[in-house]
Order: sequence, then structure tokens, then C-alpha cells
Amino acid sequence: MEKLRARCSSFVNRINNAPLGRLDWILLAVMAVFMFVTMFYGDLIIIYNHSLTFLDSFFSFDMANFYTNSLERPYYGFGAVYYWTVYA
Repeated sequence: MEKLRARCSSFVNRINNAPLGRLDWILLAVMAVFMFVTMFYGDLIIIYNHSLTFLDSFFSFDMANFYTNSLERPYYGFGAVYYWTVYA
């Protein structure tokens, strides 16, 4: 058990002391794109769609009912949840 621990420890030390290479940057870029596509993209689409509802409310002079209008046309089952400045 002690030999395995020593081998693992030396492997981790070797990785930690190695300089950043091209593969490290490629993996970082791939992970960043994956995180954007899976987590942030859906939120951006919802904000975009609610901002169109905001513009409809603004140009029809019905800003007082913006959140009600967004509940009438929900995207992905949700109405607008942020302050109206985000949609502006």
C-alpha cells in the first residue's frame, strides 16, 4: 500500500511541476466551450426571447404589465425573472 501511495505521489508531483503545454490549453478551450454550450447558452436564449417581449411591451406602451406579458408567453416554462434592465 505504501508503494502505491509513493508512486501516486510521485506521479502527481511530476504533473504539478510540468510546464503548461499546448495540450493543456486545448483541453482548457474544449472545456470552456463545453461549459458555455451546456450552461450559458440556454440562459442567453431565454433572455433574448424575453427581451423581445420587453420590446413588445415597450412599443405598445404597456411597460407596467411586462412581467404579466412574459407569463402569457413563457419560454421553457418560465416568465421573465430578472429586473427589466437586463432585457432592455
